[in-house]
Amino acid sequence: MSSVTIRCIGELFRWLWPKIVQDCLNGFVEYWNCKKTETQYDKILPSAAAPNIIFDFSERHGLQYVGQPVLNSAVEQLRSQLPSITA
Repeated sequence: MSSVTIRCIGELFRWLWPKIVQDCLNGFVEYWNCKKTETQYDKILPSAAAPNIIFDFSERHGLQYVGQPVLNSAVEQLRSQLPSITA
């Protein structure tokens, strides 16, 4: 193979690989969050329900939602302080 072909294959790999990994991770997260857990009587946290159900209906499981809203401008300000990554 020529060096141009090898370089093109390398660039294609770097372009496709993150998409493949992200798709696999998304599939695993969907599977895991929909998977009902076994009943565990000696645990503090809820069991016998899927994590996404516990999150969506936290009050039904004796929990309280304590999320805090964050302004997009605050996120952008923090991002601007991160060093940029160049390939």
